[in-house]
Amino acid sequence: MNIFSYLETCKTDISGSVCFGEYSPVNVQDKDFSVGWNQLSVLPPPASLSVYNAFLYTKASKINSLPYFGLYSNYLGGGYVYQIDTSKTADILQADFQALQLGNWIDKHTRGVFLEFTLYNANLDMFAYCTILLEFLHTGNILVSHEFDPISLTDEKSLIIIFDLIVLAITVLFILKEFLLMHKLRKAYLKNVWSYFNWLLIAFTWVSFAMYLYRLWEKNKLMDQIAANNGQVINFQTINYWNSIMLMCLAF
Repeated sequence: MNIFSYLETCKTDISGSVCFGEYSPVNVQDKDFSVGWNQLSVLPPPASLSVYNAFLYTKASKINSLPYFGLYSNYLGGGYVYQIDTSKTADILQADFQALQLGNWIDKHTRGVFLEFTLYNANLDMFAYCTILLEFLHTGNILVSHEFDPISLTDEKSLIIIFDLIVLAITVLFILKEFLLMHKLRKAYLKNVWSYFNWLLIAFTWVSFAMYLYRLWEKNKLMDQIAANNGQVINFQTINYWNSIMLMCLAF
């Protein structure tokens, strides 16, 4: 789970009134605190180190996270993170949640709570990257949004590779055809608007191929993390992001 908090910046002229500011990427809290949002001290952490770390700001690069676009606002990749360790028992997790509740981990400064998890279907050999976002508005309302994206990490099969090579061969032939038409028609080729659409199609094809290679590299790195997993959460957001971009390019 990941939460985003804002800095208290709004002011009011009415004595005794309370003002709550809005969250924005330039108005984000990124300091470290001790449990209960108190000033960071040298006091020993609680029984669970995960609870203690949940009040320390985590940068996006550390958890391999990317910006996220919500219904109300946009959120950076970093935040205050509590990782649900699958090696913990249900009693320990319940004790951690109670400690977070007593420490007011979610308080009036919270503007976004992310619940991110990944499911695996052994029958289909597919993953599902799931994101549930609760956005706390300064008016007191809560907006709930979610995304469930299927991801296949074992799609480099012989038949698929053959079809990929066929598509690349057709693309190369298509490029040669356009060069021949360019040489034959000369200025008339540049006046034909469909010529630009053809080159746009070629560009998207090569961009999709580049995305495919980068996604393949990310997939291999992710599979290594899964093989060496010791109960820690593995973030599928990056590979899901590049997978979505590749599919959008292929749609053209």
